[in-house]
Amino acid sequence: MAVEVVAEYLSGIGSVRATVFQSSEARETVVLEDVALLPESPQSTTPTDHDQGTRLALVVGVGVLAERENSRTDASSMALEMTTTTTTTATVEVSGLVVDQRYVQRAGGHFEVKARVAGEEGLRKDLRSGHVDARVADERRALESAGSGCGELRCAKCGSTCARFERVDRLPSSTWMDSATRWFCACSGVENALLYLEQVEDGMRPDRGKCLLGETVVVVSVDDVVATARGDLRQQQDRTTEDLRCSQCGSVLGIVASWQSTQGGGDGEGERAATLFKYALSAKLPGECPEDVFSGYTPSNSLAYDLAQACHSAQTMNFLVREEGGAGRAIRMTVLSPRVVLGHARIGDGGLQASTWAGPCMKVLYEIVREGELAGREGEAMEVTVPSEVGSELASRLRESTATLFPEGCAAHGGRSIGYLSLLCPLGGSSNILRVR
Repeated sequence: MAVEVVAEYLSGIGSVRATVFQSSEARETVVLEDVALLPESPQSTTPTDHDQGTRLALVVGVGVLAERENSRTDASSMALEMTTTTTTTATVEVSGLVVDQRYVQRAGGHFEVKARVAGEEGLRKDLRSGHVDARVADERRALESAGSGCGELRCAKCGSTCARFERVDRLPSSTWMDSATRWFCACSGVENALLYLEQVEDGMRPDRGKCLLGETVVVVSVDDVVATARGDLRQQQDRTTEDLRCSQCGSVLGIVASWQSTQGGGDGEGERAATLFKYALSAKLPGECPEDVFSGYTPSNSLAYDLAQACHSAQTMNFLVREEGGAGRAIRMTVLSPRVVLGHARIGDGGLQASTWAGPCMKVLYEIVREGELAGREGEAMEVTVPSEVGSELASRLRESTATLFPEGCAAHGGRSIGYLSLLCPLGGSSNILRVR
């Protein structure tokens, strides 16, 4: 038996929607017999549509169909008939949210539950805000304690050391300059504002020994890079962007480019720095800590986070993701919601199973095509070029989300598929808002 329960919370709208349907991975034929609302209010004794201040809890009744011989003695006596042999129930609660209106309805072969959210105080703060500042702060503290002022960043694939550092500083968001004008009142003057911004910028230069920690990247001086397949980066005088690869396994770790001043003239001059992708790095701490600081990063959730930032800074919801070289796949995406909180539970013989889809996600419409099929279909979209391995993982995760999180026949709109991309999850604790009890 396998039944999927997917809950989507949109904090901006103040609503939560849950869908209950048969899993595409079910080995048996499952019948969803009923989904009822569990009364949680002290004043309520029966399920109602308008309990005030209740938790959203569902009672899912599932029957498993099995074959048995027809007992009739006519010519069709050898035929088999399907009958419900067992029925089980499970109670699924959307935790952390309080609702004041809720209802359930059958829609074809699945059930839909909708509710208006009256309070989210029980939801984890970092899930409510969507900011990753707390996570990056935890990473900074962990890296600073990595040992006697000499930390190491390693290749996540083979474990070889790729960079060393002595101290850690916070790298502001990539969109910090876009919102900098909000930091000053009109009376402060433009000259004072620019002077302050220049001082801030000077403090976040990639000096030797310094590790600058961003949301999805780490920036270090090329003098601190100790393993590369590109030769001695310090001797390269050209100002083009170079891939930085692990000398042992050849994996792409990041890029090397000039660190340009936002106050400069844009002539490309400046010291060269290495921007390393967190998903390509390992920073396991010494001692008994079993978890890698960067273990939660993947190419797709790092890209999704950057796209969510671009939705706000560039004010666009349409993106065209292309693979380097122009010979691979291309993905047309329209962001339906830059951020939703997703809950996912698969009810099976072993109860609630762990899900890789629980937590903050981006909801998108997408279409995966080959580059040769793209002519005339680009539309008004921001183009993003990624390595082929990133494009491959992105396409795989989108397809997986569509197949796993939507009932059959409900996963497309306007000729494009509906899917999710996981965003960066907070460190520590569960990000799943669904509980099975």
